[in-house]
Amino acid sequence: MNIEEILKYKFYITNEIFLDIKNTSMIFISIIFSIFLIKFLRKFINKKIETSKIKEQKHGNIIFQTFKYIILIFQIILILELIGISSLKIFEILTYKYYIISEINISIINFLIAIFLFFISKKIIKFIEKAFKKRKIKLKNKEIFFQILKYATIIFSLLIILKIFGIMNLILYKFYFTSKINISIFKIIIIISIVFSIKTFLNHIKKFVNNKIEKGKINKTYSETIFNILKYIFFITVFILLSEMIGIEIMEIMRYEFKISSEISISIIDIFIIFSALFLIKHFSKILKEFFDKKINDGKIDKGRGNTVFQISKYFSWILISVFLLEMVGIKMTILVASSAALMVGLGFGLQNIFNDIISGIILLFERDIEVGNLVEVDNIMGQISHINLRTTSIVSPENITIIVPNSKFTTENLINWTHIENKKASLNLIVGVAYGSNLELVKSILLKCGNEHKDVEKKPSPLVFLKNFGDSSLDMKLKIWTYKGFFHEKIKSDLRFEIYKIFREKNIIIPFPQRDIYLKK
Repeated sequence: MNIEEILKYKFYITNEIFLDIKNTSMIFISIIFSIFLIKFLRKFINKKIETSKIKEQKHGNIIFQTFKYIILIFQIILILELIGISSLKIFEILTYKYYIISEINISIINFLIAIFLFFISKKIIKFIEKAFKKRKIKLKNKEIFFQILKYATIIFSLLIILKIFGIMNLILYKFYFTSKINISIFKIIIIISIVFSIKTFLNHIKKFVNNKIEKGKINKTYSETIFNILKYIFFITVFILLSEMIGIEIMEIMRYEFKISSEISISIIDIFIIFSALFLIKHFSKILKEFFDKKINDGKIDKGRGNTVFQISKYFSWILISVFLLEMVGIKMTILVASSAALMVGLGFGLQNIFNDIISGIILLFERDIEVGNLVEVDNIMGQISHINLRTTSIVSPENITIIVPNSKFTTENLINWTHIENKKASLNLIVGVAYGSNLELVKSILLKCGNEHKDVEKKPSPLVFLKNFGDSSLDMKLKIWTYKGFFHEKIKSDLRFEIYKIFREKNIIIPFPQRDIYLKK
């Protein structure tokens, strides 16, 4: 065998794939050339980076990696062509489908595309994250935007991969529970995605609102109430949409009526409206309370008037919503009043005191004889009013004991309101007896001095001293003072008595005890 025959001799691996010295040499030369080309490309790009023609190292790496993979792909194609595998044959091998089941299959090219998409998605997410960190993308709520973009990229890539592998048909397959209600894996994914997105969105809104509250830019009660209402509306809307999506005709179900009688019926939607109304009225009361508290704190209305208007508004709202809900379920108020008239007469005798207290409560709220913060005395009970409700009023005693008093006590018995006047000052009287023959001018000056020097006694109007009475054993002097701290009247009076007694002893002024002179006839 001569040299020419040896050079042409072919070593067959299969019927179509072979090697000979000629193509082996070509393969070896092409590999060496590719290696040198890649090295040259690396040096060339590094030089461009050094001369600042390519701005950043990472950009140079991307260019190098791209060209390197192109060279390697061409090298592989050339080698395959040299050993007898044509481009058409390569394409057939790459696209050949290996079936796992009848609907799910995989091929080499599909697998490569899936890996490519996975890495591309990963790179895109990293790129977006870096851009946000470097603030190349300027958005107020960039965290929300990033999360949405991130999950959108993942879901989009996943859907393409599933489509490539033929799994999409399986995901879209519907499992029927009834002729109308069905579910699929795709719908489950959509439902989970929507719920997760809504939850994420609401959490970010809550963080945003809390941040504004901490900075004092928005009111806490208003913002929390509005947030809760929005959350409620969001979840109800999502629930209806998701129910419709899986084939549940939710509106038809909600319209179904339960017959209680021939005239009275209630549907699921009625129950839903009732709970919604109660939810709204509860939050409306919070906003109303906050509104009146702000007006009171700003000094635009006094505390008593603000609480009175709030209580009336609250009760009126509850009455209005109750009438509306009763009318909605078919209970007419005229029929209700007529049918309950006899019952009311019977109950009236048994509940007379309760009704009396409620009517008294309405009178107190409108006439404002007493207000929250007033210092009152009724039925031998003295204290400061803390709450005025429809049936009862709460009074806090100087001993810090809360006493619940029926409202009828304030309208039927003698009531002393120590702070009913506009400026809320309470006047206190202190009776002191001195012996006959005492220097009354000195006594008067001592009493005035004690009154003026006490820290809780007001200077305007200034304390006054009166000769109240000529007693059996003493001259009764009255010290009249004014204070904003009438709630602590016992302590103020006690302080004054200690001080007066101390000075009287220093000045030899006698506080007499009851005595009688007895004369005997001989």
